[in-house]
Amino acid sequence: MDQNRPSTRKTLKKIWDLLLAPFLSAFIRLKITPNALTLTGALLSLPASWCLSRGEWTAASLWLLAGGFFDVLDGALARALKSHRVFGAFLDSTMDRMSEAVVFLGLVLYYGTQGDGLSLGLAFTTAFLSQLISYTRARAEGLGVANEVGWVTRPVRILGLAAGLLLQFPTATLWILCLLSLVTVFQRIYHVYRQTKSGPGARPQKALHPGGRHGI
Repeated sequence: MDQNRPSTRKTLKKIWDLLLAPFLSAFIRLKITPNALTLTGALLSLPASWCLSRGEWTAASLWLLAGGFFDVLDGALARALKSHRVFGAFLDSTMDRMSEAVVFLGLVLYYGTQGDGLSLGLAFTTAFLSQLISYTRARAEGLGVANEVGWVTRPVRILGLAAGLLLQFPTATLWILCLLSLVTVFQRIYHVYRQTKSGPGARPQKALHPGGRHGI
């Protein structure tokens, strides 16, 4: 089953690219770069965080979805332009981490002003685990081990949080994300263990191409 995942992922990306074709054509005509879309998506985390800090859940959800849309677009545009550059992948990953931190900061500020210490700790823990999920992948790939496994990758986290906010259940959504994120961290740790347990210096047969843009 693991061997089928890369082909399935490629097929899904092709479908996404077809759906996004009208947007991509417009961006290409306007000479908008994938990096510009990456930065735009990152900037949209600021109003999302502001709305979260004020408890404006519906508005925050819409800003999150808008930022996530640009996060999808940058990768699709890079593929359309056949511009899979190492710096683009680095910028995309870095902005993703920053955006997520900014978003969770809004929740921390909200629960802090409400005097809800338990939920504040929950928001901080979920933010920490989201960064740890990304770190486990980046560290593994630095060692030559492809590590995209786990239940809650970045797109799932963003969509899940946006859906929970839209339904006006921010705290319940955080509990779910926190628990699933913890499971995902252990899934990735175990995956790396399994890939490298055959002996010292073991490497998998296939590692991630360094120029790709992706959700972590």
